[in-house]
Amino acid sequence: MEDLDGPRCVAGADQEIMRQLLACGLVWDEDVTWQSQRQEGYQKALEGLNKLKCLYSCTCSRQTIASALEAQGIETPRNQEMIYPETCRPAQIKINNLSERVDHSKKVAWRLALPKNCIIEFEDRRLGPQEENLNQAVGDFVLRRNDGLFTYQLAVVVDDAVQGITHIVRGEDLLSNTARQVHLRYLLGYQHPQYLHLPLVLDEHGEKLSKQTLATQINTQDPKSTLTEMQRAGKHLGLKNLPNRKDISIPEWLLAATQAWKIAI
Repeated sequence: MEDLDGPRCVAGADQEIMRQLLACGLVWDEDVTWQSQRQEGYQKALEGLNKLKCLYSCTCSRQTIASALEAQGIETPRNQEMIYPETCRPAQIKINNLSERVDHSKKVAWRLALPKNCIIEFEDRRLGPQEENLNQAVGDFVLRRNDGLFTYQLAVVVDDAVQGITHIVRGEDLLSNTARQVHLRYLLGYQHPQYLHLPLVLDEHGEKLSKQTLATQINTQDPKSTLTEMQRAGKHLGLKNLPNRKDISIPEWLLAATQAWKIAI
């Protein structure tokens, strides 16, 4: 359960997510874990990166970064991350005093210093070969915020390694995060999983259906409604020859959809 940002988490949302998954016939192989309970593991990973002397503290606010980019004539498109202009990066990162323990009490963010020409290549099972220059796409990115919260990038990489995840399947909107995670896995010595990014469900304006676009949540209050929602998902994914009997059970439909998915990819 990705509940790193406690102040933004809605009470009971985790239980509702698990209820919906069970309603769709989806079960988990191991006990559910919460990121908020795994802080020690993230801190250990951060300390490991610190020993590699590739971290530095940063006091920049979003406004500071925006002003620095504006002064350089760089505009950030809507809904895209600002490329960090290395305002706080030491001139010679390797001789900077980074051997001390990363202190939780310091009100600073901790950024990962990227090497020059940090070009990451990986294969997506649906979209094919991918390449991203991290220096040009995001710059040195944050691993722990100035409020002490670990970022998504670090947490999911550590979680996947601990759980032995071999295949990551997620929405295409998260494709832009993958290069950063590939780089972190390399630095931390983790195995690299296979990736597959799914097409998104968009509204009439081309925006992803989400809370931000006031999308209606799926109806899993009863088996009939749940099956209808799953059938809509199967159609969106382009799955062929799925059974449409009115008396089909959710487990039966899910098995057929699983087989169709194997053929589709």
